[in-house]
Amino acid sequence: MKFGLLLKKYLIRGKTGQFVIKLAGEDHLCKVYIEDGNAVYISMGTRKPHDILKYIIGKKLEATNFIDGVPPLKRLDEPLNDKLLMLVADEQADQTLNDINVEGPVPSQGVDTLLDDFIDIVGPLGTVIADKVFSDIEYNRGSEMSGEDYSALLSALLNEIPEKIRESFKNKHL
Repeated sequence: MKFGLLLKKYLIRGKTGQFVIKLAGEDHLCKVYIEDGNAVYISMGTRKPHDILKYIIGKKLEATNFIDGVPPLKRLDEPLNDKLLMLVADEQADQTLNDINVEGPVPSQGVDTLLDDFIDIVGPLGTVIADKVFSDIEYNRGSEMSGEDYSALLSALLNEIPEKIRESFKNKHL
């Protein structure tokens, strides 16, 4: 799962809290403080905010969590949204997946069909991969999924399948 795709979920008006990211091989957690949809501060160990933005590019996520309602401890002079969204653009530039945008909720049967087709391609490990994404987007199996979360799920799963069949898989599940 990509950092930017998850973060975009919380950079919406009215959202306040702390987006916590555990990066592979990093002892410190990266914390993005969000106030009314604006990323107002970022911290990670002793690194300075502008250094963190450079450091996290291309890092692999191990886990994420959003803690709703946590107020920011500090604020930068201007919100980090533009810089963070540039990270999203950088992540998507190397993919053919940046046009995935599902509108409206997806019924649980649609999610199950996507998962079944994914497992048919990658094998039993597909269940583990999908469960990790479900955890990242806080999805409970058997319930409908928001279009935004479905887009993130489809994008994450597409990264795991052979490149030669990605486009047909994507088109089938959009």
